[in-house]
Amino acid sequence: IKSFKITDALRSKVDVENWEIKTPTPGSQNALIIKTGRPLDKALSERLISVIDSEGNNVRGSFKCLDSKSQLLFTPEKQWKSSSYLIRVDNKLEDVSGNTPQNIFDVEGEGAKEKPGKFEISFDVKD
Repeated sequence: IKSFKITDALRSKVDVENWEIKTPTPGSQNALIIKTGRPLDKALSERLISVIDSEGNNVRGSFKCLDSKSQLLFTPEKQWKSSSYLIRVDNKLEDVSGNTPQNIFDVEGEGAKEKPGKFEISFDVKD
């Protein structure tokens, strides 16, 4: 038996600019913590979000979506350098209601306001 709880519809875009970021310590391999404020599609969030270094390269590592699906952990393969970084989010990322950073679930085509294909948040890893 699987129980479900029904709530009001979530009818707003995924607001990447309001995500909370907890940065790791330079020289560590501690996880970057991203609090999204709403549950995201687990498979898409682990595939469509990337971390970019100050030279424009992808930081190799892995994302893990926690059970609440509103918190992501990114653990790098190598130690964090003291530098600036970007979190890049593809516009195809969806929350569990099907909303994206670009569109509300059931508004596409003429009613949609087109934005660039990528959304970014900058953060610094520093002492």
